[in-house]
Amino acid sequence: MFELITDREVLSQKSKPAKVDEESLGILKQMHETILHYRNTESPIAALAANQIGYPYRIIVLCNGDEFVNMFNPEIAIADGSVEIWEGCGSIPSAVCLCERPRFTLVNYTDEKNSPMILPLNELGSHLACHEIDHLDGITILDRSKKTEYVESEKQKTDVLISRNGPLFAELKARQQAEANMSKDAGSLVK
Repeated sequence: MFELITDREVLSQKSKPAKVDEESLGILKQMHETILHYRNTESPIAALAANQIGYPYRIIVLCNGDEFVNMFNPEIAIADGSVEIWEGCGSIPSAVCLCERPRFTLVNYTDEKNSPMILPLNELGSHLACHEIDHLDGITILDRSKKTEYVESEKQKTDVLISRNGPLFAELKARQQAEANMSKDAGSLVK
């Protein structure tokens, strides 16, 4: 159930517009469960596009701690600034890529209650949204890459991302590790 699509041919297909209905809300639930599943692994993910789990619809989820931002049919309305950042992707497990991303984005989307939304995003949030919207357009980090390095494990990938991106990713990894430890501690209290 928690397998991410890694087939480049499938990932290169553009996603269809999504309706907020019973089917898409079920897909959204699967996306949340997938993000939570990967949170406690060597390869935690902070965002996900529906096509990464086999659904060709324009739906992405960004995760900030325990909160999900659910986006149906997201579009970047404004992109400003530019930064090069090393990125990894759960659907491309063996690579880290140097990609150019905007520092700031303004994203228009519809939420899970079918309400139109506008969300300003800076730095990491902007990078994550752009990465996931790229997935919806059939674009992967390999297509955006200015430089690609191949790794042998998820742990090596995480280490490379932290060393190349500095404090930004070290803070994210520390937060994810703390959340994983709290989950393990809570689980041991129940036993």
